[in-house]
Amino acid sequence: ANIRASIRYGERVDIFEMFFPDHIKGKLTAHFLLDHTRHTPRDFIQLLNYLKQYYQKGTFTERQVLSGIRSYSNDYFLPEIRDELAGYISRTAAQNFMDTVSRLRKRSFEYSTIEELWPRNASHLGDVLSTLFDCSGIGNKWIDNRGNARFEFRFRNRNAAFDKHTTITLHRGMWKALNLA
Repeated sequence: ANIRASIRYGERVDIFEMFFPDHIKGKLTAHFLLDHTRHTPRDFIQLLNYLKQYYQKGTFTERQVLSGIRSYSNDYFLPEIRDELAGYISRTAAQNFMDTVSRLRKRSFEYSTIEELWPRNASHLGDVLSTLFDCSGIGNKWIDNRGNARFEFRFRNRNAAFDKHTTITLHRGMWKALNLA
């Protein structure tokens, strides 16, 4: 992104210094934005493209960034996750998951909680969740020995495996699309 901006402006540019506030919601802006992606260049560039729609001049406001993230979540991230699921699980199974999570109204939940709401005649929940984990739509969350919340997503650790015995957490990129943020 900085290389593209540098070409555009004819000089070396740091987009975070030039266009963004230092922090958003108490977190360094670059980290805050990356948390809404799967840490791929494609996801990050797409997020910046959605943010551009809300840019006016000077530095982005927090409200503009959050509006851009909502558009990115609705129009790019959630459809991208659905596309990745195609061929592995049915559209109906993917929609059952989205509907069930929307009814839960929680970003993190236990397997037993979602299992209670899962449609009886639907695809096997474990298969759906495992596939969602593989495409980084969900991750595992647990508390370490120091009392800190730890998260594991496939995009951060290729060797990670879905564990239904830990707390299941939705990827941040889906929160706004599912009205959970």
